[in-house]
Amino acid sequence: MGDRVRNEISELLPFYLNGSLSVEEKAKVEQALSADTGLEAELKLLDRIRTSVHEELPGNSPGELGLARLGRDLAQAAPVRRPTLAALAAAFALGAILSGVIAVEAMRAPDETYRQAGAAPADESLLVAFRADATAGEISDLLVAGNYVIIDGPSALGLFNVAPPEGVDPAAAVAELAAAGAIVESAEIAR
Repeated sequence: MGDRVRNEISELLPFYLNGSLSVEEKAKVEQALSADTGLEAELKLLDRIRTSVHEELPGNSPGELGLARLGRDLAQAAPVRRPTLAALAAAFALGAILSGVIAVEAMRAPDETYRQAGAAPADESLLVAFRADATAGEISDLLVAGNYVIIDGPSALGLFNVAPPEGVDPAAAVAELAAAGAIVESAEIAR
């Protein structure tokens, strides 16, 4: 018998031992066992392993009875509570009240102490374009020295919305920024 056929028979031995081969396969294995003592020794080894495994298995396995008991316990488990109509109505009413409160708050006049960072100030602001070669440090030094505050920017065109210092006329602030020609390209009062 060739190695390939012997390997095929060797792979069938566990199934032969369990009795799960077809009639044709069983006859093929029995013929090979009678011709090859090595295969017969392998079958005996597999049988000893199977026997020792069965001896080591716990004898108190729950089996079918345990499965039936588990099914019974699951059936007796507390049923899932579904919300009552009253609870659903209360939740809906609470949602409606909260929606009303939110709507009323949204319609109130905005608080004057709060101002969005990007919003234009109440006073006039300036539109300033800095030169392309001006560094961030130079721009910062100029704005800090003049007590200017960047409100918004840069825009898509590179313009900054800048608030002049309190009490300074916007026209005077434009003139002061324009005097810094090495950094400022243009400055004007925002309309």
